[in-house]
Amino acid sequence: MTHDELVTPPLSEVAPEPLAVAVRVHTVPTTLKRRRNRGTTQGPPLPAPWPELVLLFDTETTVDEVQRLRVGAYRVCRWIPEEHGRWALQCLEEGLFYGDDLLRREREAEAVLMRYRGRYAAAVTSEDDSRVLELSSRREFVKQVFWKIAYEGRALVVAFNLPFDLSRLAVNWAEARARGTDRLYAGGFSFQLGERWDTKASRWVDHDWRPHVLIKHIDSKRAFIQFSACYAGEDNQPARGGKKRGRPFRGRFIDLRTFAFALTGEGYALESACEAFGVDDPKEEVDLGGPITPELITYCRHDVRRLQNLLVALRAELEQNPIGLAPWELHSPASLAKGYLRAMGDTPLARRVDR
Repeated sequence: MTHDELVTPPLSEVAPEPLAVAVRVHTVPTTLKRRRNRGTTQGPPLPAPWPELVLLFDTETTVDEVQRLRVGAYRVCRWIPEEHGRWALQCLEEGLFYGDDLLRREREAEAVLMRYRGRYAAAVTSEDDSRVLELSSRREFVKQVFWKIAYEGRALVVAFNLPFDLSRLAVNWAEARARGTDRLYAGGFSFQLGERWDTKASRWVDHDWRPHVLIKHIDSKRAFIQFSACYAGEDNQPARGGKKRGRPFRGRFIDLRTFAFALTGEGYALESACEAFGVDDPKEEVDLGGPITPELITYCRHDVRRLQNLLVALRAELEQNPIGLAPWELHSPASLAKGYLRAMGDTPLARRVDR
């Protein structure tokens, strides 16, 4: 190779070659589009509407393979605004419930529950509400609290590992079938919670005016949950499986384990989730396999208090993301990312049409 061949020619003598460059960016439009009720409106995403009422509950079970319901605790709360756009939960009612067969299986449990109820007051935060700690069987709790608050009151239903706690309220189950709008739940669980007394058969039977709870697990952290289709009530028959009247209410369910996972991508137990989101309320040590004791009941009540505080912290975290996403629509970090793309007016790839 000669000296002349090693000399680089000046840039002015080099013929330019075209080079296609693609840069992927997210633009910031002057007006953002958001989808709402399958329509499109202009303007920035509004904060997701949260139901005013929240039903939080937790259950304690036997430690054998059956995991039969022993005792549970619940709180009915209401969202109230605080300073700087934050929200708090005001407890309106607190109570305990127990398995329908608990008093037959553990005869000393009734006396323990009654003494506990007489000694401790409900942790309500409003002077207008009763400080009596409610006590009921599972059947009474489902009828008087769960259906009235969660279904008729359109409240948010919250627990940590919610599918498990919902299943402890069930009296029967079946495999969910691929039918109508419930096709997504095919192969999942259909849990019967409601009952009515059949005078002719002299036994409890499935309540025709109460929907089942459908649960389809995605993985260990996530599950889809909703009420089955139920189009009427006791005042205007028919009910489940009958003639459609209006749009059925499918419920609003939040598993705090899924909620925390969606916001961080990390898996948590209740204690570690509280620690991660700044809820300073450590768990007590208690013998879960022993008899029903005041310590076990207090442990269950305190778990519901932790659920309440954790929900407040998770709501504050979610509202740092201005995407207008309802909390029960969060199933994974991908849900959060899709929410941002939707808020920016980005069309999903599957809906794009090349022109």
